[in-house]
Amino acid sequence: MGLTSAIGTALRARRRQRQVRDHMAERAGITETLRQLNETLEARVAERTEALRTSEAALAQSQKMEAVGRLTGRIAHDFNNLLTAIVGNLELLQLRVASDERALRLAGAAFQAAMRGAKLTTQLLAFSRTQKLALGVIDVNAVLRGTDELLARTVGPLIELRLRLDPAARPAIADANQLELAILNLAINSRDAMPEGGRLTIGTGRQVITPDQSGGGGDELGPGRYVVISVADTGTGMPPEVLARAIEPFFTTKGIGQGTGLGLSQVYGIARQSGGDVRIQSSAGRGTTVRIVLREARRAARPDSSTAIDPASIPQPDQAPLGTVLVIDDDEDVRRIFVAGLEAYGYRVYEAADGPDALHMLEQGMTVDVAVVDFAMPRMNGASLAQAARRLQPGLPIVFASGYADTAAFEVVPGAAILRKPIQIAELADAVWRTLQIHAA
Repeated sequence: MGLTSAIGTALRARRRQRQVRDHMAERAGITETLRQLNETLEARVAERTEALRTSEAALAQSQKMEAVGRLTGRIAHDFNNLLTAIVGNLELLQLRVASDERALRLAGAAFQAAMRGAKLTTQLLAFSRTQKLALGVIDVNAVLRGTDELLARTVGPLIELRLRLDPAARPAIADANQLELAILNLAINSRDAMPEGGRLTIGTGRQVITPDQSGGGGDELGPGRYVVISVADTGTGMPPEVLARAIEPFFTTKGIGQGTGLGLSQVYGIARQSGGDVRIQSSAGRGTTVRIVLREARRAARPDSSTAIDPASIPQPDQAPLGTVLVIDDDEDVRRIFVAGLEAYGYRVYEAADGPDALHMLEQGMTVDVAVVDFAMPRMNGASLAQAARRLQPGLPIVFASGYADTAAFEVVPGAAILRKPIQIAELADAVWRTLQIHAA
């Protein structure tokens, strides 16, 4: 018994020793882990803090741009109404002073100045993402090849222009005309950044964004496949403080009279409204690269098969009345110039200040051949008015005239024509005539 007891005691002592050693080893491991965590804690905190700051900065920038976009959209709408009245009156004035060469020249100069103002409002609407784009499936390589000659003339002989187009680039979702304008704006910016010459490289490529990449660091693009158009120059570049404000409207580092500050903001608006984004990389003295990221299309691009009606087919004012038009616009100056202009083209024209007034006229038995409808009006917007008017007069042809970018609300009125203010009288008469011809066909 004594020997057995001693052996048992020894075994228990050894077990306790092993347990103590294991416990000490475990504690040593925990201590080492804690030591390593403490050593990396500061770095991890700094990394997460920087990521949080980046996200907060991106959110603040996005909110600021959204607020500025709403403001510029409203300003553009009001200016479009003013410019519509100015342009229309100048057109009618030119008809009245056709025999006075000096007066005609002065009226023409004023007209050209008004049209430059119209271009600015178009840029503002593009930035605010409210300019209606004719989105479709386009071959970006073909678009760039088609602008090659124009770009070369724009940048001039001191700048070497290179096209590096990826033959595997897929079609993209975009408005071909607006995309050409965006590329031209970027080329002009690059030219101005290389006053002594340099190299401008325009290329295409592809990018895939996975679900875990989407939304990181303020990236608003969702998962999917994208087509990337890059415009890179060897110019002066931008320091960080300038780069941070590059896409803000009216921000420019160019001298007085040399830039409006709307080029990059318009590119940004076009890309965002197309479902894409704009990325800018730049540093002082090292050039700038702007990447336009567009959604990749699932099908191939098709050639444009649209045909235009010859404007010469529009009857002249000295012929019999062409039809009856009802003009509805809450802006009195715009309404008056539309009425005067259409009457000059030979239409019988009635007018209403808003939707309810127009509906009352139709309810009283008035029959019209076409209605010219403003979209943004008090009491009833243009889409609601058009739907109600068609219930009273089924199939009534509609021509929308909008100072805002056209919205999806127009789509609830099938077959409606859309004009964007400022609208020239000849353009309005052309749209009314086309609408009547389509309706009569």
